[in-house]
Amino acid sequence: MTCLAPSNLGGGFRHSDLERAAEALSMRLQPQDTALTTMNGPVMQGRMLLHEVQPGLHATGYDMKFEVDLPLVEEIEEDVILCSTLVSGESEPMVIDGHEITFSTGGSRLIFVPKHRVCIGSCVAGTQGAVAGFSLRRAWLDQFADDDGTLDPLRQMFEDGVGSRVLREGGPLRALAGQMLSQDYLGALGRINIESAVLASLVAVTGVLTADMRVPPGMSRRQLRRVEDARDILAARLANPPSMEELCRCVGVNPTTLRAQFKATFGTTVFGWLRDRRLEVARVMLAEGEHSVTEIGWRVGFSNPGAFATAYRRRFGYPPTAERNRPAG
Repeated sequence: MTCLAPSNLGGGFRHSDLERAAEALSMRLQPQDTALTTMNGPVMQGRMLLHEVQPGLHATGYDMKFEVDLPLVEEIEEDVILCSTLVSGESEPMVIDGHEITFSTGGSRLIFVPKHRVCIGSCVAGTQGAVAGFSLRRAWLDQFADDDGTLDPLRQMFEDGVGSRVLREGGPLRALAGQMLSQDYLGALGRINIESAVLASLVAVTGVLTADMRVPPGMSRRQLRRVEDARDILAARLANPPSMEELCRCVGVNPTTLRAQFKATFGTTVFGWLRDRRLEVARVMLAEGEHSVTEIGWRVGFSNPGAFATAYRRRFGYPPTAERNRPAG
């Protein structure tokens, strides 16, 4: 059976596939007067989101517990940009033409999937997670053909065929993804709530892309792209990062050049960026309260609890044990 889930495929998910899968697996769907669909059956339990905000722009997501292993395979029919934020829990990697794309808790990814590419993913029995974001097709951008150029960063993704990138400053996107999955509002107000979150996410993503397009002095766009590729590799392997030599081989640049260009682009060293990102992920996990401080430190790459506590205090001004007692927001 071929079926799709927005946890991995974003805009590739189609409601007709869900209906066929539900019928085949005797799942009970409970439509609500909102853009969210409640699912309660032997395969998965939770809420699923697929809502057309505007033609070519969809809200996608889920807050789901999977009861069985479920393979996911789909060929994307047209070029699409996907934005996905793992709000909580876990999500299995997705594979596009042999390239694995991973997701970290609290992190956001922007993925360009060219048409006729095959996406492969899976849901693992016993796992639970919440993911939300949007899918964007070229047709949606076409309505702004005569605009002032502020949407050019999105157009450039279609032109360049960019694969996948981790979005920096993902805190607002995580909050907006959580808003999409909220059941605080029903009916028309619920749909407006989701639409407002998608449009705000689109603005936030475009802002990040615009900032990234500013090439540091003395660097070409090609050199900038290689530095961004190095950053994305580090983000995907926080707990087990590559050595400097391996990282340089992956992006095709020597260590001296990468160190200099990385600092010129991000204002910090390779190690400094990696450490800060690890601590930001740890902060999200601490706030969720699902693991011990020691386990969280280990999960983000700190084998020594004392080193984790020291680095955390230096970064945020208080120890990791205090994070769970801090007020939300």
